[in-house]
Amino acid sequence: MLRTVNALFRSSCLLSLCLSSACAPRLYLRHETPPALDAAGITSVNVQGVTPQAGPNVLQALIDPMSGLAAAVLEPEVVNLTERELLQTCAMAVANRCTAQPCQPAEGVLQVQLTAVRATGGTAPAPNQTSGTALTVTTEATFTLTRNDGQRVFSENYYGRRSGPTPSVSKDGRTNYADALISVQNAARLAQQAMVAMVSSFAADLKPGETTDTLLLEEPDALKPAVKAAIDGDLEGAMQQHQTYLQANPNDGRAWANVGAIHSVRGQFQEAIAAYERAAQLGGDERFAREAQYARNRATQMQYLQTLRRAACGPAVR
Repeated sequence: MLRTVNALFRSSCLLSLCLSSACAPRLYLRHETPPALDAAGITSVNVQGVTPQAGPNVLQALIDPMSGLAAAVLEPEVVNLTERELLQTCAMAVANRCTAQPCQPAEGVLQVQLTAVRATGGTAPAPNQTSGTALTVTTEATFTLTRNDGQRVFSENYYGRRSGPTPSVSKDGRTNYADALISVQNAARLAQQAMVAMVSSFAADLKPGETTDTLLLEEPDALKPAVKAAIDGDLEGAMQQHQTYLQANPNDGRAWANVGAIHSVRGQFQEAIAAYERAAQLGGDERFAREAQYARNRATQMQYLQTLRRAACGPAVR
């Protein structure tokens, strides 16, 4: 049986019965984790480009792999894409795009440097062949976050790649060259798509991730009904049964560990810490101390993520 139970702060638990007699019953806790990119608490930025000058013909530069002009002209577009993506994904607030009052001042600068735009392929079929090579455009950029005091927080490279259709000749001699061969129009279209993918990848790394933790349950005979209730999704009933048991058996660390697991899947991490610490103090399985530390880690992550979400997604910066 599998069901989902809502928990605090976008957490949920997947509860399932382990059918193997060799494994202990368990709960599964799915919860958010800090972003892949550590912004060091910065939640509001101004987005800037750093290329010094623009080239005269960006579209021609797109179809010339040896040219450096593309990066200069396309960079303002990448900056605009980055601002929109941050606002849409709520990964960060963009101070200069805030329209409601009061607006949070920028805590740093996010610099976006488009370092390369390369076009390859897009060639017609050779004589006696039915297909050529697909046009592929790759964009690369460096995203650098710096505090207002000049301290660099991170500098990471991202890339995007998009390919068009493969130029081909059908059996009746018809071709699809219009959308497939290398050209100003085709390269520009694929460059736009590649930049969107590149910026989206960066913004995704600023958003919380997700992981699933396995929480083992102890199952002495006296607690079998309570454990079954937890596995079946009746967390309230399971908690009440454990509390009743602990009134008569306050020094049973196994029951305290189960209480810690139930609190965890309900998103009550501070209560989970206390229960696991009590289980560890009473001795028994050494994993109780590890579970207490895991619960402390989850509590810290939850507090950090709540701070980020309030700062970056408040009504003043929508």
